[in-house]
Amino acid sequence: MASTSSATDEIFNCPYCDKTYTTNSNKNKHLKKCHDIEVPQDTSNHRIPCAENYCNGLFGTIADLRTHLNEAHGFTFHEDYRFFPTKKIFLHWKRKLEKSERVRFIKTQGDKLRKNAVQQYFHCNRSGSYISQSTGKRKAKATCKMGHQCTASMVATINRISGEVIVKFVKEHYGHDIPPPPTVLQANQELRRSLKLGKAVTQTMSLMKVRTITMLKALIEEGGFDRVLDKLEIMSAGAGQCVCELKVAHEHKNRAGLLHGGMTSTLVDAVSTMALFSKIERPGVSIDMNVSFIRPANIGDELFIEGRILKVGKNLAFLTVEVKNKITGQIIALGKHTKFVGEQNDNSGSSTTTATIVS
Repeated sequence: MASTSSATDEIFNCPYCDKTYTTNSNKNKHLKKCHDIEVPQDTSNHRIPCAENYCNGLFGTIADLRTHLNEAHGFTFHEDYRFFPTKKIFLHWKRKLEKSERVRFIKTQGDKLRKNAVQQYFHCNRSGSYISQSTGKRKAKATCKMGHQCTASMVATINRISGEVIVKFVKEHYGHDIPPPPTVLQANQELRRSLKLGKAVTQTMSLMKVRTITMLKALIEEGGFDRVLDKLEIMSAGAGQCVCELKVAHEHKNRAGLLHGGMTSTLVDAVSTMALFSKIERPGVSIDMNVSFIRPANIGDELFIEGRILKVGKNLAFLTVEVKNKITGQIIALGKHTKFVGEQNDNSGSSTTTATIVS
């Protein structure tokens, strides 16, 4: 009796030639290489997230995550190749590296057999999330897991004949400085703590936001230059911080059809001043402002503008502003603003302060 192939042995045929493949990914690579046809990537099984703020990217491999972090967020990664005459020397080097960086590189999958060689895959042990298997009432122990994927990895190719080891090593870690998401226990403790403090802080922030919106609206209605801020939306204000959003419109563009540099500078001036006003209730007078234009913004882009106080002294206040693309998280511009906040004497000799939000 003739044997029949298993139902799981699926064959993928190229529609343009007579070649066949055992996996769909290999068929897609053939279409790209031989027929110059780009097949849309299947993202249904992508589970590795980008941990940057306001970035919702999901990726199928760590290599794809590295490529995204390099192209979208400016991270740099280097592939380093190391040769070891024996596996024992490789493991000694690995332990020494783990001790210096205070991490461990652990095997995340089984060995893969190659011709005359074995490949082993190691990844940073801080990747992923810790899920407790305990069913009791004991408190969860602290964990080193970050809640997302680290980019550092090793691929060790061990020659089964000579015993030599070649290691492809990406040494740059990612996300170790990003705090992990809180556990359920931590979230409940934080909720109880906030309830004990009462609603005073929330009410103060809400009142400060309303007051800031009212004053910005008054400036716009005066019909001066500040009318360019009529589409600026204040999301929060208080405690030396102000967060706003803006959708780039036609009136904000330059001759090239991009966000005008003058509009960007105005956003830095306005949002930093509102952040200052939310804490000391004095807008001050500008004495220096610097804006670094990192990337262009197109019409229709949604911007996220965050102004913060770095330091307030007796006479000077130092402020900073970040302008980001709300969707991609890419930085559009960075601003530094220095203001004089000391008391100023008018002609009559009485102490006065400026009445406007924006200098």
